[in-house]
Amino acid sequence: MNEKKGKVFDEKGRLFGKINIIDIVVLLLIVAVAVFLLLKFTNRSSGLPGEAATSQIEYSAIVYRVTPEVYSAIEAEVALGGEHTQLMADGAMLAGSEVLSVTSQPHMEGVPLDDGTIVMAQEGDYVDVIFEMRAEIQNAITQKVGTQEVRIGKSHIIKTKTFELVNGIILTCEPVTTAPAA
Repeated sequence: MNEKKGKVFDEKGRLFGKINIIDIVVLLLIVAVAVFLLLKFTNRSSGLPGEAATSQIEYSAIVYRVTPEVYSAIEAEVALGGEHTQLMADGAMLAGSEVLSVTSQPHMEGVPLDDGTIVMAQEGDYVDVIFEMRAEIQNAITQKVGTQEVRIGKSHIIKTKTFELVNGIILTCEPVTTAPAA
């Protein structure tokens, strides 16, 4: 009776009498490494599998202690729109990135009283300026706008063709959701 017919591996460890099991393991290992390298070096929009790429974010930033004259000039530029509100980085305009609006509030400072308590009082004519912005991003994980990562609490430079404020702090950051096309 021929016992060889029902066995998957023969006496020499070959699959179906033709392929060595070590060759199969090596081949599978090569394929796994190739797939890993392909995934690692291809330009994926995010690091999470199955996650839809976010192409835009809306975020706000505050700049403390701005003179009223500077705020008025910025407010006039933002009112003009177009290239006056387009964000910049490294001397280049950032496509799809702009200042949406700008508002201000009085700048408040803590003033110590004689009894040791601290009360908030307006400091001179200074204002705190709040910018609302929308920007295109390439990666939903790093959320870079130009060369700056956008993270709540992180310092941020707000720069356009006509103004630049370097001491902003990110207040909010949300992905822009678009309605599916009908």
